Amino acid sequence: MNHGITARDPDNSWGGTGCGEFINRYVFPHGELPHLSLVLREMAGAGLEVADAESLGVITHVLP
Repeated sequence: MNHGITARDPDNSWGGTGCGEFINRYVFPHGELPHLSLVLREMAGAGLEVADAESLGVITHVLP
């Protein structure tokens, strides 16, 4: 099982939700979130089979 958080935009931009600065500062400082397509490609390249992929949606609010 691979459980992870991925970027919403293939170019790894923040998409204007306003969450980018919060995530970059408090959740994944100096981190890079890959897009789901990259994760799937790398898993397939390693010989792993994807049986299911789910999206829990986009966070629409950030608590101060």
